[in-house]
Amino acid sequence: MKKGRILFLYGLTSCGKTTVAERMRRMCSSVLYVSSNDIFHDMIAGKFFRRDFWGAVAETIGAQYVAVRGMAEAGFDVAVDGMLLDLPEYRERFGMSNLELVKSLFGPFDPLFVRFDCPLEELRRRNILRGDRGEFQSEEQAAKMTKDPPADLVIDAMTTFPDEAAARILGAAGMDFQYEIDPEERAFLLDGILSPFGASPAETATEDGTFTAALLLPDRDCAIRAAGELCRRGYRPGPETSEGEILLARSPADLCRLVFGQ
Repeated sequence: MKKGRILFLYGLTSCGKTTVAERMRRMCSSVLYVSSNDIFHDMIAGKFFRRDFWGAVAETIGAQYVAVRGMAEAGFDVAVDGMLLDLPEYRERFGMSNLELVKSLFGPFDPLFVRFDCPLEELRRRNILRGDRGEFQSEEQAAKMTKDPPADLVIDAMTTFPDEAAARILGAAGMDFQYEIDPEERAFLLDGILSPFGASPAETATEDGTFTAALLLPDRDCAIRAAGELCRRGYRPGPETSEGEILLARSPADLCRLVFGQ
């Protein structure tokens, strides 16, 4: 029986791991299982988290790793939606650190380590928008994150759309996949980025592998500030503009048009 492949995605909360893992599952040509920390946290009663939060985190994530190893031994490919926290509770429960536990259990399966990077300021903004995370939860995790973790691939969560990240990860793992742009997903992300500038909901379209989005801004000043925010995320001024709009591009097949009133 062939061994399964383990794709280990890690990073701070709200950096997009769960969304990317879901896209990988949908895009992969073969069956790809997704295992997340949250699934295993939900397997035990909440009273254990109230009694010893970090101890329960170490316990449930350790259980997740053991389960993932068993799946890989049985020949299943698994994407792990996880974190690498340097907690003393891991040593108390398993006799080794989080990273040592990962390497011990996953090492025989040639895991692909994928790190998601995102500025804390952006993660704080996302936590507030989500509403199901503490505003400073990412900072709390960052203080406990394993130092100098392994990374075969690094995803810039500020400038990479989930479908692009999923394609990069599956490609790096040598797994066949069907790449399709999800216009609703991209529109949702653009709406979240530009809504503070008064932008209307994005109108999107895809054709022959291209993606275009158009958003209406209240005035030119708002459009300029919105354009600056998009440029911070990997966009750049487009090849042409017309009066009353700003055209931005991330690639020839990915355009964003900001339209503003006169």
